[in-house]
Amino acid sequence: MKVIAIATVGSLLWTCSKVVPFEPFHMVAFQIIANGSIILFLATTAWLMLQHILYSEADHNTICGAICVYLLIGVVFALLFLSCLEINPDSISFNHIIKNDVHEHERLAQLIYFSMCTLTTLGYGDIVPIAKFSRTLAWLEAMTGQLYLAILVARLVGLQIASVSAKQVPEAANSESSADSVNDC
Repeated sequence: MKVIAIATVGSLLWTCSKVVPFEPFHMVAFQIIANGSIILFLATTAWLMLQHILYSEADHNTICGAICVYLLIGVVFALLFLSCLEINPDSISFNHIIKNDVHEHERLAQLIYFSMCTLTTLGYGDIVPIAKFSRTLAWLEAMTGQLYLAILVARLVGLQIASVSAKQVPEAANSESSADSVNDC
């Protein structure tokens, strides 16, 4: 129920900050609150999905869920970078990719691109964090991406091994009990 409330508030704030032509909705503080509410919702969703992934059997749905969490992490960091830009427009250098008069949605698309490049540690260098806070976010995202993949793959392999072992134990017990019944005759 709390997630639904967070989603509702976040969606309303985000919509007001981006669509409604009312000056207070376009103030930096309101933009950051709107971004923060969407970040909170997406992070909560990713956390709940991750909890389900880590404590369920490894199957096709678990792998798809893990991919979705990975992508959500990238979007959350893109929104954090967007908040950095709203506080300090010079915190990220776009190397002539984006002009200052570009539409908000184009900026968000470029930040999602930057975030995914950072999360995967691809790093083309066409978008570069300049300010200390945005640089810190960039290395935190790169570390998060690497640790997420390493820990998640280890966990999914462990779940798969446990699942296969659990299936083999009853089969072995059934084979032994049928062999014992033949010997009893």
